[in-house]
Order: sequence, then C-alpha cells, then structure tokens
Amino acid sequence: MRFRILGPLRVDGGTGEVALSGRKQRTILALLVANAPAVVSWEHLFEAVWDDDPPPTARRQIQNCVAALRRLVPGDNFIVTEGPGYRLAAGEDEVDVRLFARHLARAHELTAAGRSADAAAEYRSALRLWRGPALFGLAGRMVEAVATGLNDQRLAAVEECADLELALGRQASLLPELTALVEANPLRERLVGQLMLALFRSGRQADAMQTYHRLRSVLADELGVDPGAALQRVYTELLTSGPEPAPSREPGPCHLPRAVPDFVGRSATLTSLLAAAGTPTVVSIAGMAGVGKTALAVHLAHRLIDRYPDGQLHAELHGHADRAPADPGTVLGVLLRQLGVPATRVPESADDRAALWRTELAGRRMLVLLDNAAGSRQVAPLLAGAAGTLVIVTSRRLLAGLDGVRSVSLGALPENESAELLRRIVGARAAEEPEATAELARLCGHLPLALRLAAARLVRRSAWRVADLAERLREAPARLGQLAAEDRAVSAALDLSYQQLDDPVRRMFRALGGHGRHGFDRHAAAALAGMDVTSADELLDDLVDAYLLETPAAGWYRLHDLVHDYAAQLLAGDPPADLAAAEHRLIAHYLHAAAAATAHFERPAVRTALTLDDPPPAGPAFPDTGRAVTWLDRNWRSALAAAGLAERRGLDTYTWRIARALWPYLYRNGHSAELVDSHTRALAAAHRLGDDTAEAAIHSCLAAGYANLRRYDDTERHLRERFAALRRTGDHRGIVTALNNLAMLQLYAAGQPQQAVASLLEARELAESIGAEHETYLCARTLGMTYRILGRHDDARAQLHLALDGFARVGEKAWTSLILGELGGVHADAGDHATALPLLQRAMAMKQAEGNRGGTATVLSTLGEIYGLQGHADEAFEYHRQALDLVADEHHSAPSVLNHYGRTLARHGDRGEALAAHRRALDLLGPVHNRYERAHAHAGMAGALRDTDPAAAYRHLRQALEIFTDMGVPEAASLRQSFAGLAALETA
Repeated sequence: MRFRILGPLRVDGGTGEVALSGRKQRTILALLVANAPAVVSWEHLFEAVWDDDPPPTARRQIQNCVAALRRLVPGDNFIVTEGPGYRLAAGEDEVDVRLFARHLARAHELTAAGRSADAAAEYRSALRLWRGPALFGLAGRMVEAVATGLNDQRLAAVEECADLELALGRQASLLPELTALVEANPLRERLVGQLMLALFRSGRQADAMQTYHRLRSVLADELGVDPGAALQRVYTELLTSGPEPAPSREPGPCHLPRAVPDFVGRSATLTSLLAAAGTPTVVSIAGMAGVGKTALAVHLAHRLIDRYPDGQLHAELHGHADRAPADPGTVLGVLLRQLGVPATRVPESADDRAALWRTELAGRRMLVLLDNAAGSRQVAPLLAGAAGTLVIVTSRRLLAGLDGVRSVSLGALPENESAELLRRIVGARAAEEPEATAELARLCGHLPLALRLAAARLVRRSAWRVADLAERLREAPARLGQLAAEDRAVSAALDLSYQQLDDPVRRMFRALGGHGRHGFDRHAAAALAGMDVTSADELLDDLVDAYLLETPAAGWYRLHDLVHDYAAQLLAGDPPADLAAAEHRLIAHYLHAAAAATAHFERPAVRTALTLDDPPPAGPAFPDTGRAVTWLDRNWRSALAAAGLAERRGLDTYTWRIARALWPYLYRNGHSAELVDSHTRALAAAHRLGDDTAEAAIHSCLAAGYANLRRYDDTERHLRERFAALRRTGDHRGIVTALNNLAMLQLYAAGQPQQAVASLLEARELAESIGAEHETYLCARTLGMTYRILGRHDDARAQLHLALDGFARVGEKAWTSLILGELGGVHADAGDHATALPLLQRAMAMKQAEGNRGGTATVLSTLGEIYGLQGHADEAFEYHRQALDLVADEHHSAPSVLNHYGRTLARHGDRGEALAAHRRALDLLGPVHNRYERAHAHAGMAGALRDTDPAAAYRHLRQALEIFTDMGVPEAASLRQSFAGLAALETA
C-alpha cells in the first residue's frame, strides 16, 4: 500500500489506485495519513468531518467510514483501533509525508556536516514526492489547516534547497522554479531574495532590481510597510557590486549538551519545528516528567546548528529539581560568559545583564536552549530581542504567559517507537522477543524515561529475558520501584512535579489516584475530591497545565498509567476515613449518573428503584438521548470499575444497582461478556443482601446476556431462577415479564413459536387481570414479533400497533424505535415495501441516536434486502456494509445480519460470497442455537450450492425444511416450491 497526500489524496494498492468514495471517507483517511503513525482521536475526527457541529450519530458514521476503508484492501488491516481513536498502521516507506520528513531530516544532517551537494540531492528527493498542493480537492477547516502546514513545509524545503544550490552555482537551473514560486507567493521575502540572487548571478541585474522594487511597491501600497531587514541586505549587497560567497569564519561557541545517540521517533514534530525554524523566535516544548522534552530539544538544537552559526548556548533553569529554580539574573551571567563576555563586563543587576544580553545578541544568528523552566516569569528576562536568535525552552508547565511562542506538547511515544527504543538500547534480546518487548513498552506507559530505565536494567542483567522484567512490572504496586537506575527514577521525577503544586491541587491529584485507570470527567473528579464542579475545574486545569493530567478531549481526563501509580501511592498515605469517604462518593456518583443516562431507555420506575438517597452534589445532566449515549460510551468501563470497588468494600447495594443501571447499554451495544461478568457479581451481592427483588432483576439481565452470547442453556437456567425469586416476592408484574422472556427464548432459541404464543397469551391474561399496562403492551409487542415469524402478518401488525400506541400513551418512548423497526419488517415480509421503507428509516435514525448497535444493524439489513429486491444493488450493499460494520462476530445480531447479506448476494449472482456469508452465520450459531436463523443459513447455503454441488445443496435444504416444518412457519412451503428440482435427490 502507498498513501499519498502531498498532492491530491491517493492510495495505491497492489493492483493500482484504490477507489475512495465520499467526502467523509476521504477526510478521515487524509487525517490518519497526515498524523501517521500517531493516533487520531475521535474528537479530532469529528472536527475534521463536521467542524464544530458533529451530529449525534457522529461516532457511528466514523466507524462506518473506517470499516469501509478497511474493506478496500481485504486482509490488510491498515487502520488500527487504538486508545481514544484510530491509527494508520503503515510503514514509513508507504506514506509520502513520512518519506518527505525522512529526506528533510537527512538533508539537515548533511547540511550540518558541510556536504552541500548531497544535502541538495536529498532536498530534491523530498520535493519530487509532491504532485501538487497538499490534499488538493479536500475541504474543511482542519484538513485545510493540515494542508497549509504541509504546503508551508514544502516552501521552506524549497528555500533551504535554493540556498544550497545558489551556493553551488546552480542559479541557471533555479531560475524557472524560483520565478514560478515568487509569482505564486509574491510576499514571501526569502523566495524573492533568492530570485534576486539567481537573476543577478545570471547577468540579469536589472531584472533583479526590478523584482525588489515590485515587492517594495506592493508592501507599501497594500500593507504600509517596507521589506524586511534580510531582503534589504540582499538589495544593498547587489547595489554594491554584488554579493560574494560568505567568507569562512570561526564557528561560534557551542555549549549544547550531548545529543542522545539512540534518539527515536518524534519525526512529525521534528519536521514541523525544523521547517518553521526562523519564523518563531521562541519554541516551547512542554510535557510531563520523563516524556523526553530535553532529548527532543537537544536533538532539535543539534539539527539547527548550521542555521545559527554564531553560537549555541545552554542553561539549566532547575524549574523542577530538588533545589530552588535558577534566578534569571544568575542565568544571564552564565549565558553572557558562554557568549564570550569577560566577567569584568558582566553587570551586577539583573536588568543591566538583560540589556547587555540583548545588545550582544543583536545582529547575530544564535540558538539558546533553556532547559527545565519553572514558568513564564523565569523565562521572560532571558528572551532575546533580536529576530535572528531562536530560543528553545523545555518545561513541565504550559508557558501561557509568553507571547509569540510556538508551543509543542509532548505525549508518550507511539507503540512502535517505544518498542524501537527498547530494541536500540537492549539489542538482540528485544528483537528476539517482540511480544515481550511490546508488553514491556506498554507496562512502561510508552514513557521515554521509563523505557530507558527498563532498558538499562536489562543491559545490566544480561541473563534476563525481556519477559522476565515484564513479569516483574505486571504487579502495578511494585512497578514504579522497578523503574529506577542509579540516581534516576520515574517516581523521583514525578515527585519533583508534585512538590511544585499548591496544597489544594495536591489533594486533587492524590484523590484522582483513587479512580480506576479508565478516563473520567469533571463530575467524577468533583465527587472524588468532595467539592463542587466549578472548584474541581480549576484544580483540574492546574494539573493539566503541570502535565500531570492528560485531557484527550474537552471535559475528559486521564492519568498516564505511571502517574496513576504514583498518585495511588501518595493517596495510600491519607487517613483511612478520608479514603473510605472518597470511594463512597465516587461509587454513588457512578450509580446516579449511570441510572440517569440509561433512564432514556428505561421506565421511570426503574430509575427510581435503582437510585439511593445519597446523590452527589452536582452530577451530569442528560437532557437528550445523544448526550446520555456519549456519557455511556466514555464512562461505562469506569462505572463497572466502581461496581467492582463497591464489591471489594462490601457495599453490595451499590454493586448490584450499578450493574443493573448499565444493563440496557451493555445489552444494546454487544458488551455481552462484560454484562455477564458484572451481573454475576451483582447476583452474588443481591444474594448476600437477601434481596429477592434484586435477584429477580439480575437473573433477567443475565438471561438476556447469555442469550446474546447464544448460551441458551444458561439463559433458561436464569429464567427459572427468576421465576423462583418472583414467586417468593409475590411480584405478579415480574412474573408477566418473565413469561414474556420465556416466550422470547421459545421463539428464537428453541424455535417453538406456538409455545411462545401460549406463554404470551398466559402472560397477557395475567397482566390484564392486575391492570399492568406496561406488561400488557410488552406482551403485545412480543406477540407481534411471534406472529411475524408465523407469517400471520395482519395479526402481527395489529399487536405491534397496540404496543406502539400503548407505550406512547403511558409515556414510554424508549420502545418506539424497536416497534417501528418490527413493523417495518412485517410490511417488508408481506411485500409492502412502500410502507416498510419510511418505517425502517425512522427506526434506524432513532436507534442510531440511542447508540443501539444491534438494533441499527438489524434495520440496516432489512433495508439492504429491500433495496436488493428492488434491483438497487449499490444502495443495498451500502446498507449491508454498514450493518456488518456494526456487529462483530460475537454480537447476537450477527447471524441474522449475515443471512440478510447472503440472500442479497445470491440475488445479484454472487453465489460464492453468499455461501461464505451463510456458512459464517451457521458457524456462529453452532448446532443448537437459534433454530430459526440456523434454518435460514441452511436455506441460503442450499441456494448457493444448487448449481455447483446439488448433493450438498440438498443436504442443507433438508435440514432447513426439517426446522421450518417443525416450527410451522411459511418458509417451509416456499422452500419446497423453490427447490422442487432437488426432490430427485431424495432417493439418491
């Protein structure tokens, strides 16, 4: 695969260009390529596609587009889901923008080594990758910003190359290129100066002068300014008999620290900073302790030596050390002496030193590296007034008090670069144990300091395997202790950052150590710290500015794994009573928030029954379904972790309530393994409480969870247990619901629709006798579904309309999308596509807004089959594609989705793919699960094989007929008619 964005977006596969369709798909891929190999977050993708106005279904639409992109090259999973977003998994040689960066880096190295001709050749190799303006033809604020940055890098590379080629006497070949570039960029003074030099040296002195005067007139007329000092110098030199090559001179003083020899990664950041060098006069590199700020700054400074030939200075500011931050006046004294100013000329006062510093730098091209700054006030007096000096500052704090700064925030290394760093230091052992090396990198949190310390331990212990150290690090409490070598340790580096915090911020930091490793929002932080949300916001901002807290999206926070370990260690020293109170507040927060979010899918009575009388002071609000789904998407893992914490602390009433509150979300979105695990623990908690009502509720949830996993024996077991619990409590409404659930099991798992009807009629009679409206409509809905399978379309429509109207009358709108989808299916089965389509479209939009993956996939599959029947193949397969993207193999809807897809494939002549789809459905179902879908899979396979392998087709036909006939459904008769020609095989 080749990914190209230096020009129009293009992807080349093994057989030629890969066809990309749709603006969203192209925008997503463009952003992934531009940021490779880094992860692009959901929020950045939303902004790229929709600017500031993503729809409620944004996440689903992005998932659909990514799945479509993945299918462009079957078997080559070049887009990887990772952390908070996606990453392009392509090698450096496969991405033109990364190749461009590599050529530029090599060109800079060659320039620094004095190999001008070789450097110019590297620049030309870089520039040949361009096929036009970056991302040409793509629109959108973020994409345009990326394109602008890349185009600026190209122009900077052209300028750097032109400098070299002018010095090599290649002005004749440069003239056409420079002339075109100046026409396209008439105000870019460096290009204009280079064109003037090329013209002058080609004997066209008058044209050179005219080029200058033309720019000066434009600047005066349009902007009211003169050309810059650098261009004026070129003009003056040309007036006085023309410039000669600059005489060789003694190199300026170099006080830079030694560059790390095994520096790895940060290629995109380096390329951006190298391309922009000279535009900003101050570059700030900030990040958490151990993230590699100094290593990057020193590496960058060494790469820039040739551009700042008058000297490279360095000062340690001790902003985060076990001593007071360096006084700016003292630092100025050090810098002045590095510059060669005699001690007798260095003034006493800081102000006088600052004035002398600015005077000495004037007219020079200098680079100054200020390492480990405490803050803006310390740095401000050290900045040069001259434009020719570049100051690089590293800090663990955001230097918001400095104007005109190019700021770079460093995060942990990507997975591949972490592993590469370990391989470079450790050597063969790391290369021979790739899986253990990847695990070790993960356990180090991909933090450069931790990676280097871990590697140092392996280097000193030659008998250890990489897996041996990884095993030691798996125990989180001991992990920080293992990441130390000589006088360096991750915990010591973090401690220096912690000691710089004010007391309230320290308390918040320690409190966050009590949260699980998943992300959290401001409300969870406020609950942990026992304060209002506004106060929590201020403290969270302080921690973000100190790079002790990450904020991958607005209002969303997480602690780096090692920072979490450190915070948890500190928290362990707080009074036990305070710890217990904070944990209780956090657990209560997640109960009330989860119940409030899933209330959009539940009856009001359920939320009332779940919540307790200890709500947090200010929990999140969910005025609409979209916000509730967004909160659940982000927080469901943290909420389950809170249930686990409640279990460990003996708070059983919270354990079962949190699990039950999350059930609708877990069930709808296919998190079946997590559902079963959490609710098994919840059941034990309810049993310890002796709460039969809670046990009955959890048995119901477990029955549904096991049904999703197609473990119907377990489903039946929990339904029986639920009946027993309900009888102990005398809960007749619950018994009605349990009978309804039993009917669903009879209908789908056992394939006994007639028994399901009997169970439902019994349940409805009981519901009506006790005046239970909700349960009556629930039975009507399931009866409608059962009559649909039996082919009784009129009865099905009647029952579904009864349920739809009834639920609307009692204010339970959560059922609307489900019933609309089922009504649409009934009309589709009856051949009434005109009525079915609008019902299904409404159902799909509602299910997407609710975050109901399985329900959305089912509706999409039905739409796909309808459009396939109508001959609209493109639309049909687009719907099927979206459905398949939504359901992984483990989702309970997957077999049905695959069977729908297979039927459409067969109708459009692709028997081979149809056979594969139905076979996959059959494999997922196994020998005993969901007889109805299993019969449809056999029928589909019979159709796919009838022409190529009639004997095998007949075997599948016979199995389908046995099931359909036993169920008493109309498919039995239609199959006999369709496959009449195979009857001759009956006696074969």
